[in-house]
Amino acid sequence: GGIVSRNVQADLGIVQAEFANHVRVNIKQTEFEKNKVRTLVRFGGGMLELPADKPGLQYFTGAVFISGGLKGLSLDELNRQIAGKNATVMFEVGDDAFQLGGACLKESLELQLQVCAAYLTAPGYEAETERQFFDQIEGAYNQREYTLEGAMRFDGNAFLRSDDFRYMLPTKKELHRLKLADVATWLERP
Repeated sequence: GGIVSRNVQADLGIVQAEFANHVRVNIKQTEFEKNKVRTLVRFGGGMLELPADKPGLQYFTGAVFISGGLKGLSLDELNRQIAGKNATVMFEVGDDAFQLGGACLKESLELQLQVCAAYLTAPGYEAETERQFFDQIEGAYNQREYTLEGAMRFDGNAFLRSDDFRYMLPTKKELHRLKLADVATWLERP
């Protein structure tokens, strides 16, 4: 959509714009990383929207969303398509929003944004990612039980947040109930 408002904060070197489709953009140019662009797309409510009947969905989603590739394009195929273009995409379930972003060279910005848009409109949810997640999750439970870092990461976060279920490591049984369809349902609206 076209730009409906534009604001320049000269003292901070930030340009803000809002488009007719309600997308907002903040742009700040720095000298720290010449020719590099960092992108961050925030959408939805993240942990605020975590369904109470799906404990651990945030961990599962964070692990499988990008690795599930795109509709008709596995992650390996996508990586081959963008090889050499210096564009990366990452996904995170944040406290107050889902975050999709990455970094690229200035000349690859359009490609970077196209990949982000593709993940927003046509995520792949490849079945193999579900199996890989459950093969690797045992390590998190071992880390929690046998290391101070693991205990602090999982139990410390929950304690500091008054045992809010969103910051607790669910039981293995609860986690194994999760399916890729749960991820798709959670992310569908935002």
